[in-house]
Amino acid sequence: MSIPIKRVEAILSRFAIIFPIPTKARLQDVADIWNHALSNFDEKDIVFACGRLIQTITRFPFPADVIKEIEAMKKPTQTLEGKDGRTSQ
Repeated sequence: MSIPIKRVEAILSRFAIIFPIPTKARLQDVADIWNHALSNFDEKDIVFACGRLIQTITRFPFPADVIKEIEAMKKPTQTLEGKDGRTSQ
């Protein structure tokens, strides 16, 4: 599934308020690269991952940062099993 290019531009613009874009490239060029790199992911996952990144990252993010965040979100949560066999979360 692909995310609309205008949505990618909006996400990047939000990051650019806090962090400078890392190259002298135009926003449109960076958005095209992001759009291609993230084309296999759902828009809602991308938006959620970017929301989490803006809380934790200290530099302009790369598509790989978003992918890692999505993969971390998709990992099943582990439960701890007590001595009585019951699980807690």
